[in-house]
Amino acid sequence: MIPSINYNFMNEHFTFIKPSIINGTLPSAIDISKYIKNPLERIDNTLPYICQGGIINFSRNVEIEIKTGDYYICAYVSKGKISYSCQNKIAEGSDGFVILAYKNNTYTLKTLSREATVHIYFISGAATDSYATALHKNPNNQLFYSNHFDMKGFILSGLNRLDTYLASEDESSLFLESIIFQYIFVRLLAKQNATDLLDNSIPVYLTKLKQILDTRYDEYHTLENLSEELKINKYRLCREFSNCFKVSPLKYLNNVRINKAKELLLETNDTIVSIGEAVGIDNTTHFINLFKKETGETPLKYRQSHLSNSSDNTMLFPTPSVLF
Repeated sequence: MIPSINYNFMNEHFTFIKPSIINGTLPSAIDISKYIKNPLERIDNTLPYICQGGIINFSRNVEIEIKTGDYYICAYVSKGKISYSCQNKIAEGSDGFVILAYKNNTYTLKTLSREATVHIYFISGAATDSYATALHKNPNNQLFYSNHFDMKGFILSGLNRLDTYLASEDESSLFLESIIFQYIFVRLLAKQNATDLLDNSIPVYLTKLKQILDTRYDEYHTLENLSEELKINKYRLCREFSNCFKVSPLKYLNNVRINKAKELLLETNDTIVSIGEAVGIDNTTHFINLFKKETGETPLKYRQSHLSNSSDNTMLFPTPSVLF
């Protein structure tokens, strides 16, 4: 049976289309044992307040209709692949996929992999209204906002702590929940601002070049091979990219690699050698020297200094240099 603490809310907001609920029994393919109702009432309508949230695990393909009502939904996919749709807009995403759904709408969630884990939270509050309004200004976000985020380890660390606070009856937990969610919304806005920048009449080949450097940083790149791939003269490519993004393509690539290395240093136990290789720098000495030049610390020192104050080797809030 659906746990009594969830039943009324689930019945109001979730319609299980495939598989369906039979005689009030939730299909075994859907596990909501870690999905709970906040035991505390909101203090006021100022801060983000989570009414219900946590982890839902799926062990087969499912289809669910979700009515948001008076709440926003913030969802994060930590495993598997899903699609999310409203009217004529459909978005698909896998690990690291984030969705913000607006109030008073109906959405359809489908899992596209046999197994999936989705963190889903129903949120309200004036601050949440402000964040959602800022995202909604973009024409692409009229029905909902979706995007993919790196730094999975950091986000899961924050969500795990959020779930711990959500289960607590200590009133201070309400403020801690709010802090975590406002941090998440700020990241959404920062990501959106970066997307907006690329939407403003930047030539397609520059957008493509930036995408290559952002996602294929582990590959070997030269201006010559980038020029050949994009069919643009290398001098023109370098000049126009530098004018647009205020940094040369290869310098930008180094920045991407160093930021990714920071993430791996803090969220994995991988060796310095393997991290250098993972970000496209096979020469370990060169990797260490480049990292120190950009950050002022060697990779090992960076890892030690940033994790030294954390008893469980996790950080709820990455430093600004890691975030942006």
